[in-house]
Amino acid sequence: MIPANLFSEIARADDRPALVFADGRTLSYADLNVRTLRFAERLGGGEKRLVAISAEISEHAIVAYLGALGAGHAVAMLPPCDDRLWREFLAAFQPDFTYRPADGCWRLVEESRPGQSGPPLHPDLALLLMTSGSSGPAKAVRLSHANLDANARSIASYLELTAADRTALVLPLHYSYGLSVLHSHLVAGASIFIPGVSVVSENFARLLGESGCTNLSGVPYSYELIEKTGFRTKTLKTLRFMTVAGGRLAPELIRLYRDHMRANGGRFFVMYGQTEAAARIAFVPPESLADNEERIGIAIPGGSLSLVGDDGQPLDRAGVAGELVYAGPNVMMGYGADRTDLQRGAEVAALMTGDIAMRDEDGFYRIVGRKSRFAKVAGLRIGFDIMEQVLAEAGSRPPSSATIKDCRPL
Repeated sequence: MIPANLFSEIARADDRPALVFADGRTLSYADLNVRTLRFAERLGGGEKRLVAISAEISEHAIVAYLGALGAGHAVAMLPPCDDRLWREFLAAFQPDFTYRPADGCWRLVEESRPGQSGPPLHPDLALLLMTSGSSGPAKAVRLSHANLDANARSIASYLELTAADRTALVLPLHYSYGLSVLHSHLVAGASIFIPGVSVVSENFARLLGESGCTNLSGVPYSYELIEKTGFRTKTLKTLRFMTVAGGRLAPELIRLYRDHMRANGGRFFVMYGQTEAAARIAFVPPESLADNEERIGIAIPGGSLSLVGDDGQPLDRAGVAGELVYAGPNVMMGYGADRTDLQRGAEVAALMTGDIAMRDEDGFYRIVGRKSRFAKVAGLRIGFDIMEQVLAEAGSRPPSSATIKDCRPL
């Protein structure tokens, strides 16, 4: 078994709650330890195996994921309902086990016998997450145990997580953000509440309050949805912070939730990340959020941010746009397209994010577009994303492609 620090709290096997469910059931850390060890036994000992898991937000998927990972195997967390991706993954990566529901039951299927599997896996490999990037077919992001542990501990540090915290897990577990919520709370010895309902459910806020959740993490669409439910009118006395990542949240919603949390003695974190960095890259300290809603902030603890120009040279001046580069212990091992790629070790020293950013005089970064969504006009770099943002804020929308096609000169 690989000595991964991510599992140190589980291994303590005490009576603290680990997983809490809406029906009143609780799995303690001791229960979770027993369940994960039992699942690991089902995978057998010996060689490192690849286990593909249907990443539902359920105790079955969580126990299987932690059991396989804790035993030193590599895990692929795949979307539950994407049959095409599952078929492509099975063909390309030849997992040794699959674990997913069938006929109403979760079933562990041994796809290959020991000694008969595909090429061996690199000993550092822990997790595969599928991403399509900005274009092209899906590919696997290869993450190590050290990647996951470093990012989990960094997040727990700047969110100041303790064993007294409890999160509501509403984000998919095939999504790096969702997994980072799970990881960061486990390394802090905190608990995870699984509400079992959508954020738009009329019972969602009530369940959060009754369960004693101290925090909630969502993507921009999550906030758009809960805003329609009157979430901010609900009294949630234990909620001490909320986080958003996974895209650009509208500045007006950032202000609304920043002010809402501040009025109730809490904090609102705007964060930025990519799957290639095991989730988190940057965050805005809540006290620095006022009037700077467009910023992604500063690098997470243990990481560093910089900018490079088109020629690959560093850009040191404030107010100059360049590609955002992140370095830190959570940067992925690399990509993989098939089973043979899983033999390779770490190949990425610094992550070229593909995002174009600027740094202000205070050292805070903001994204102004994607590298693929820029044009140079008369020697000037023109970003389509920032143009669209400005037009939207001015009450206009850029014309659709159909409108452009039909334009005629006057």
